[in-house]
Amino acid sequence: MKWYNSVKIKLIGFFLFVSVVFLTTIIIAFMTMRDNSLEKNALKEAALMTSVILQDIRSKQTKAEAVVLTLASVGSKLSEKNNESTYPAIITSILSASEKNNIDIISGGIWLENNSSASPKVYFFDKKQGGTFQFVKAYIPHVNPKTMAFYKLAQKTPYQQTAWTKVYVDPVTHRRMISVVSPIYRKGHFAGTASIDLNIQTGIKDISSDGNVIVQPRHYLMMLDKDGNFISKSKEVSRFDSTENIYRSKNMAIQQILQQIEPLLGHMTGKNTNCYASIQYSVHSSTPKNHFSPPEMSVKERLCTIKHDPVLQTESIVVIYHFTDTHWNVIIGIPKEQVLASLDSLFYHIFIITIILTILATIAGYLVLYRVFVRPIESINKQLKAAISEHTLLKCEDQGEIGMLVENLNTRTRNLEHAKARENREHELRLEQQEMLMQQSKMAMVGEMMDSVAHQWKQPLNALMLYSELIRNDFEEGIVDKAYIEEFRKNLQVQIDHMVNTLDEFRSFFRPNKERVHFKLIDVVNSALFLAKDDILKNRILVKIDRQDEIELYGYPNEFKHLILNIINNAKDAFIEHKVQQRLITINLIASEHGDRLEICDNAGGVPEAVIDTIFEANVTTKEEGKGTGIGLYMSQQIAQKHQAKITVENRNGGACFIVTFHHDLKRKPLSPRDIR
Repeated sequence: MKWYNSVKIKLIGFFLFVSVVFLTTIIIAFMTMRDNSLEKNALKEAALMTSVILQDIRSKQTKAEAVVLTLASVGSKLSEKNNESTYPAIITSILSASEKNNIDIISGGIWLENNSSASPKVYFFDKKQGGTFQFVKAYIPHVNPKTMAFYKLAQKTPYQQTAWTKVYVDPVTHRRMISVVSPIYRKGHFAGTASIDLNIQTGIKDISSDGNVIVQPRHYLMMLDKDGNFISKSKEVSRFDSTENIYRSKNMAIQQILQQIEPLLGHMTGKNTNCYASIQYSVHSSTPKNHFSPPEMSVKERLCTIKHDPVLQTESIVVIYHFTDTHWNVIIGIPKEQVLASLDSLFYHIFIITIILTILATIAGYLVLYRVFVRPIESINKQLKAAISEHTLLKCEDQGEIGMLVENLNTRTRNLEHAKARENREHELRLEQQEMLMQQSKMAMVGEMMDSVAHQWKQPLNALMLYSELIRNDFEEGIVDKAYIEEFRKNLQVQIDHMVNTLDEFRSFFRPNKERVHFKLIDVVNSALFLAKDDILKNRILVKIDRQDEIELYGYPNEFKHLILNIINNAKDAFIEHKVQQRLITINLIASEHGDRLEICDNAGGVPEAVIDTIFEANVTTKEEGKGTGIGLYMSQQIAQKHQAKITVENRNGGACFIVTFHHDLKRKPLSPRDIR
């Protein structure tokens, strides 16, 4: 048996195949799940990474709006009392107090409508290097505040609400800033504007006001107003571009990023093929201690993937947060591998655990199957190899299908043993019947043989009677002398020898052979013809031996005489039945390379076609009822098979021709009587 045909190898191969298929399925399922959950995991990861940034922005925005609402409230009350001398102290105290809340206010104040003048009253303060706020007296001569965008924005803003301007450069302080404004109302009418101005950073601080890290390593951040002006940007972005507006940037890296995210900027409307659907959630600011309550602030977020981010030099996830109240956009770039790091780590651990469990399951499964399946089979094979005979029963402790198989095999073995014993008994009985039939066939020939013996003895006996008369007459005549007596004895001995030989020949034919001997086929043919001599002469049959090649056999000569006599007697009966006048039996002994053969042919009319195929079966005869038993040719076939020869018959030249064929490799090794079926 080849090693790859072993059940053990097949079991190992099966478990390995199942393991590979299982692991492949796990990998494919994970990769599908990974791709399908990219949006969810990316947003979740981005939210965790950017929560500090958003909280810091929102915190400062909320605090700034609370300060400007406080200024608007104070401005409304101050205008009612018309106590202008207290205005600077109150305003500067509010602006200075905001420093404690980590709000980078660079200027601010109140702008009150003046009924007597086209220009409003201005109480505007600018922050100096020492951190104090100083009144700017020269504001009105330089510019009319009513013409400025922040003042017009406040006029459109509802009462107790705030609004944010775009990034701009103040015409008096020449600072780049962004302002938050709130209208001042008195008795339901617009009475002025309260505003504070926040500094615009060229770079984002690494640490928030709460001490948390704002921009993580290998991240970048850009904060834009609705027109694309940079409110702030991280060092990674500043390193590539120093312009103040993203749409005016000439840097290729910034342009590549803008090309991907531009459809998502502004109001976050429209869709892009490589961007995911927006998700909106609300950010609630804490309510100030005063009676002002800022409106609910909502943030929309979108994300898209950039195959090769020029800033991060790898595939990245870009998350855009859009503040619906200020229309600011916070753009955060995160490496995709970092977004999926936790998921990949989880998969790695699951994969390792799966491999270990698969190996353990494979080993456990193999051991279990080996115990319940392979080991019983090996035990059965060992028993079969060690079996003394083919009837040895197998033993198996398995109570399942293998045990049932062994039990069925044992049952089959018992049945085969019983069948073989029954077949042996039937075979022995059949051999006994064949021996009996052969003896019956011989006995059926006894009468004819006795006639032949009597006929062949008749002439010698007559000669003896004649010799007795001659010796008496010659004695009376006195011519008997010693020479006469010697001649007379010789003549008597010839007649007696002829009678003894005849008797020996017949006695030899009827005596069963007990041992195989080597004999020449021509001697058997001559002996058979001698036994049938009387019948042949009496029925005027001419026997010719045309060819007598030397053929030597090994077996039982008397049985072969019986075979030849059966064929000759059948020919004699056919001559008589068909009343053939010229009766001829031709015998040929032919030796050839393809096999030796004995042919005995007659001209008695042949075998009827109706029975030629069954002529050698028992009880088949062509003779009239009562004249034939159908045993002779059947016994001839049995004798031929016993000597591993084959007897056939064919009609040839107006008669039957019986052919006994001997094979070179078999003719010297006849079968024993037990081998004849």
